[in-house]
Amino acid sequence: MRFIKPIIILIILGLIALFIWQNTATFNALQVFQLTLPFSQPMKWTFSLATLVGISGAVGLLVGIIIMFKPYRGLRKKLVEERQEKAAA
Repeated sequence: MRFIKPIIILIILGLIALFIWQNTATFNALQVFQLTLPFSQPMKWTFSLATLVGISGAVGLLVGIIIMFKPYRGLRKKLVEERQEKAAA
């Protein structure tokens, strides 16, 4: 198992690299966005698809981390309250 696991990981990474290499033209294609608000001038952006995928992944990772820290923060507050109750008793 110790030797098979790195081989499987390399195969998976190789397949991902092959997928990216075969689709470089698609990932480099420019996408134009326009935001029109009633109180301002239209704003236009031009990003490559790879940049948009990277931004989406980073935002998703950030939101996931924030969501996972919320229960942790609540748990720490409960532990502090329990310690104060034990100290008062």
